[in-house]
Amino acid sequence: MVSSSLALERSCLTSLLLLSLLLSSGCGWYCGI
Repeated sequence: MVSSSLALERSCLTSLLLLSLLLSSGCGWYCGI
């Protein structure tokens, strides 16, 4: 149960990191930074 919870947290953290990276790069491109 602990391992599955850890895996879920890890995947959530990974997706959040990817999303923030995509948002920052998208904003940088949009704002012309």
